[in-house]
Amino acid sequence: MVKNFPLLLSMLLIGNSALIISLTTPLPELLHWVLLIIAAVFNIWSAIGLMLHAWVQKVQMDIENRNY
Repeated sequence: MVKNFPLLLSMLLIGNSALIISLTTPLPELLHWVLLIIAAVFNIWSAIGLMLHAWVQKVQMDIENRNY
């Protein structure tokens, strides 16, 4: 799971960047909506992935602690 962590963080960074760009820059309407959709998908996807990553890490730590 650790190998996915940098990907999830980069997705969160790209999603936040797209959101900031779409909200602060005057853009054509179509580009504005495309950036908002990209930001929403990336932010939701990375948030779910980070929550799953944290849960799996916790379960692995609990299993390792029980074995010793």
